[in-house]
Amino acid sequence: MTITSIIIPVQNQLSYTKQCIESIRAYTKEGTYELIVIDNGSEDVTMQWLQAQQDLILIRNHENKGFPKACNQGIHAAKGERILFLNNDTVVTSRWLEQLVCSLESAPNIGAVGPVTNHASYGTAISVPYNDIKGLPAFADQYNRSDPTRWEERAKLIGYCLLTRREVLKEVGEFDERFTPGNFEDDDWCFRARLLGYRLILCQDTFIHHHGSVSFGREEQRFAELLEKNRQVFEQKWGVDPSILFHVKTESLDWLNLTGKGEQRVLDLRCGSGATLLTIKHHLPSVSCFGVEPHRDAAKAATHVGNVMNQEVDAPIPWPKEYFDTILLGDSLGHVENPAEWLQRMKHHLKRGGIMAATLPNLCHYGVLSQLLQGLWVEGPRHRFTLQSLHTLFQSQGLEKVMIRGLTLPQSSEEEEQWIDRLATLTSPAMKEQYLCFQYQVRAVREEAAYVRHLKFLIRRIENHLDEEASLQEVLRQVTSQGISIQEVIAIIHMDMIDKVEMLHRIAQGCYEQGMMDEAISLMENAESLAPDHSDTLYNLALLWQQRHQPTKALAYLERIKKMDESTQQLMARVRKAVTDESL
Repeated sequence: MTITSIIIPVQNQLSYTKQCIESIRAYTKEGTYELIVIDNGSEDVTMQWLQAQQDLILIRNHENKGFPKACNQGIHAAKGERILFLNNDTVVTSRWLEQLVCSLESAPNIGAVGPVTNHASYGTAISVPYNDIKGLPAFADQYNRSDPTRWEERAKLIGYCLLTRREVLKEVGEFDERFTPGNFEDDDWCFRARLLGYRLILCQDTFIHHHGSVSFGREEQRFAELLEKNRQVFEQKWGVDPSILFHVKTESLDWLNLTGKGEQRVLDLRCGSGATLLTIKHHLPSVSCFGVEPHRDAAKAATHVGNVMNQEVDAPIPWPKEYFDTILLGDSLGHVENPAEWLQRMKHHLKRGGIMAATLPNLCHYGVLSQLLQGLWVEGPRHRFTLQSLHTLFQSQGLEKVMIRGLTLPQSSEEEEQWIDRLATLTSPAMKEQYLCFQYQVRAVREEAAYVRHLKFLIRRIENHLDEEASLQEVLRQVTSQGISIQEVIAIIHMDMIDKVEMLHRIAQGCYEQGMMDEAISLMENAESLAPDHSDTLYNLALLWQQRHQPTKALAYLERIKKMDESTQQLMARVRKAVTDESL
C-alpha cells in the first residue's frame, strides 16, 4: 500500500501539537500514513511528550533550524510516495486525507493540493459557523464531501497543509532554506512547481481547522519584519515582487460583464504568473484567457493558463483590433511612457461595448502628499493619477460610462487624521475623501458603433412587445442587407436580454419564415447551448435539419425530447423514414 508521510515541524506549544496529532489519529485510516515530527529546539515539555509516543518518527534539533530546514529533514526520513507538510497548529477532520489524495492523484500534472480552512491568507479561508473547536467535527463531517467541481487551480498554495508526491519533490526540489525561519518558502516552492508545468489545486471540498501563526502570533512586530525580510529574499532570487507575481485582481473582477456564454476573450496586462486568469477560468471555463507579462519566468508560469506573451506592456500586442471583450489594465498605465497614447492603442483591441478595468495609485493620498511636502521622493510607478485626471484621461480616449471608486487603507492614526483635516481645511472639505484613497479603480466601456446601439434598440422592442413585427423585420433586413452577422445579434441577446432562449426563438422564427436557414440554425443551436433539454428548441432544430436533408442530425435532436406530443411524433416518423431511405 502507498502511504503518505505526514511531516510536522514543532517548537513548543505542546497543546497545539497534541491536538494536531490526536486529530490525525482520529480521522486518518491506520496504515495509510506515517507520522514524522521534527522538534525545533523546544524548551517546554514538548520533547518529553513526543518521546513517549510510539507511532511517530521523531527528529530532534537542539536549536530552532526553522520551518524549511525541518521540512527538508522530514523529507529525508520519509518512506511514503506522497509527502504532506502540516503545521502543528492545525486540526484535521473527517476524510481529509482521502479527499486530498483523490485530487492529487486525479491527473499526472497536478503537483500539489491543499484544503481550505478558517484562518489563512490568499483566499483559502472560509467563514465557519462554529465559535469553539468543539463545533469543528460536526461542521467538517458535513462539509467534507468529495466534489471535483470544487477543485480550483491556483497560482500558489499556502503551506499550512500541502500534499505532494515524492516524484514531484525530486523534480521541483526541497524547500529553499534561505527563507529560514519561515514564510515565502511555500510561495517559492509553488512557483518552481508551476515553472515545470505542474498545477496546484485548492480543494474547496476539504476543510481543516487552523489556529494560525501560533509561532509568531505573540511577536507581531518580529513577524512583520520577517515577512518583509523574506519578501526581499524572494524578490532578490526571482527578480519580481511576490505580491505582483501572485496577485489576483479581485478588485476589478466584480466589475466585469463576463457571462461565460458564447466566445468571450479576456486580456490581462502585467498578468504576473496568471493568478487572475486562473480565477476567471475557474468560474467561467469557456472564457479564452490572454496575457502580457514582462517578467520571463512569470510569463512562463502563466502560459499554462492561456495565451501569454512575454514582453513589455508598452510594446505593440500581437492580437487583432476589436478582439477582446475585457481588458484588465491593472496598474499598467502607471508604468508606460505615454498613458494617453497607450490607452488609445489598447482601446482599439477592445470590442465595441467591451470593458476596460484599471487599478491605479492616487497622487492625492495623504501618505504621498506628506512625503512630497517633506521633500522626499515617492518610490513607485512612473505615473500617479488624481480622481479628476483619471476621468479626463479615459473620457479623452473615447471611453464611456467611466466609473471610479476609491480604495482606502485600514483606519489611520489620530495624528494622521488631524493632518488630513488640516489639509482639507486649506483646500476643500470635499477633498478629504480623496486624501484617504490610496488607489482608484476605474471601469470604462468602449463606445459602441451607431448600428449596434440601433440593433439593441430594436431587439429590446421585440422583447418588450413594442411594435414587435416591424422591429423584427428591421433586424432581419439589417442582417440580410447591411452586413450585420447573426453572431452580433446573438451577442446582444446574451448580454442584454432577460429571457435569452425566448428571444433566440423569436428571431429564429423570423429567419425561418424568410428562408434564412443558416441564421435560424445558428440561433437555435445557441438556444440549445443555454437550455439543452428545452423541447421546443430540440423540435425546431430537428425540423430545420430535416428541411436541410440531414435526417440523421434531425433524429439525434428528436431522440432527446422526453415527452412527445402528436406533432413531434409525426415529425419523428417522417425523420425515421428519411433515415431509412438514406441508408438504402
